[in-house]
Amino acid sequence: EVLFPKQPSLDSSDYYDKSFLTSSIIGFHRIDRSVDEYTYHAQDKPLRLFVVSTKNREHSYFALEVQDDGALILTSSVIPNLYDDQKWNIGIRVKDPKYPFGAQPQSFETFVKPQIDFYAINATNNTIHNEISFSHNFDVESSQLYLNIDKKLYAGAERENFTGSTSLFSDIVVTDVKYWSTFIPDEEIRQHA
Repeated sequence: EVLFPKQPSLDSSDYYDKSFLTSSIIGFHRIDRSVDEYTYHAQDKPLRLFVVSTKNREHSYFALEVQDDGALILTSSVIPNLYDDQKWNIGIRVKDPKYPFGAQPQSFETFVKPQIDFYAINATNNTIHNEISFSHNFDVESSQLYLNIDKKLYAGAERENFTGSTSLFSDIVVTDVKYWSTFIPDEEIRQHA
């Protein structure tokens, strides 16, 4: 659950200049347990969700960066006035090609690619104001890294090796983070909105 706080006006005493237009929301990095729980793995394939906005925050869009033989950035359409105290429930899911079944014949995997899904909903009471979804199919090897690696999540600003200098700033409020090792359908995320 993420809140995009209304930005103070230029003449407000609460106003401060934000020199960054890209704001980190959540993500994870592969960690190297042989070193410690904070060091990125030498073959880190991070997943990052961030929002990109205009200087005045009037127009924004979600961007999801995944590693699939190089960095790939998936984006939503532009959302006007996202920074207007809007609360969003967001889901990022990596779906194994065998879902919802167990083992499949080897030939099945050549036709069904693993998929990464993004789903976000903005609602108050029972009224849905915005719903956004996009997905990407990628190779089996990349998906196994996302499904089976030791990873550590972060919410808000992204830091070098989790404790170092800030590599991606944030001006959002993350109110709740949950991690499931199973696929959660859109309907369940919608119920939490």
